[in-house]
Amino acid sequence: MRHFLIDYESLQPPDLAGLQGEDVRVLIFVGAQQNRIPFDFANAMQQLGERARYVKISGAGRNALDFHLAFYLGEVVQKDPGGVFRIVSKDGGFDPLIAHLQADEIDVKRLEILGERPRSAEGDPPLPADQVPG
Repeated sequence: MRHFLIDYESLQPPDLAGLQGEDVRVLIFVGAQQNRIPFDFANAMQQLGERARYVKISGAGRNALDFHLAFYLGEVVQKDPGGVFRIVSKDGGFDPLIAHLQADEIDVKRLEILGERPRSAEGDPPLPADQVPG
């Protein structure tokens, strides 16, 4: 299963291009002060049905969304330890957590845009295409 956890506070992809398929699960983390979602994005989420959901952060505060995303990532990894996990965020604060999970051989990476090749946990440039895992 491929899991995408999108930090909608950090970035707002225009749609979910490339995230179709029965093996895709999408969690969108929306900040407490965010009140609008563009129609095309909402429509793409709706097309995924039960494979996609929004997580509205209940409180405001520094890194509140990040902590929620990290918690949900842990839940999803526990349920699907062999899955592929992608955090879609411009926030490099996730990188130490990603490095820790990678040390436990969990397939997790951070993307700054959907469709981008994964960056390493250290923030290096994207891997060459022949080195990007499934």
